[in-house]
Amino acid sequence: RLDDHPHAVSHLRGRDGLHGRAEVGHVQAATQAFRGRCAQELDDQVLAIEAALDAYEATGNITYEMVAEEVGHYMVRTLWDGEEGGFIDRASPGDAEDVGLLRTRLKPFVSNCEAARVLLRLDAHSGNHEFGEKARAALALMHPLAANRGPQSAHYLLAVRDARIR
Repeated sequence: RLDDHPHAVSHLRGRDGLHGRAEVGHVQAATQAFRGRCAQELDDQVLAIEAALDAYEATGNITYEMVAEEVGHYMVRTLWDGEEGGFIDRASPGDAEDVGLLRTRLKPFVSNCEAARVLLRLDAHSGNHEFGEKARAALALMHPLAANRGPQSAHYLLAVRDARIR
């Protein structure tokens, strides 16, 4: 039961996780600068939507579905690549002090597949088909990469299965 985990519910309601906005960041962040950067990461948004939809399904409380929708809109607005399609891993380019891959925004294969899965689920709950359209476009972009991803291809196959079911 969700009521047996009040700490998790408080995070979903926004005490620490939703900083008064629709974006989600790491709650263990020590500084505001770090918190602001992490609030823009794709994986955080995907997990927050998934958690909110799970809470909605467990409780029937529409607030959780509304949270999932808001985070979904934020994710599409800030992390969708409008030119080439797919989701980038974070909204802001790296800072000058970043090293290596942290300087470059990427389109991670697994993260895009998981984003597609959660957006398909959100589409089914909300009736907002923009979520499903973005999910299918992300999957189309990942399709040519799937054959060479080894075990990670499972994420793609699960997302494709979910697209066919919904």
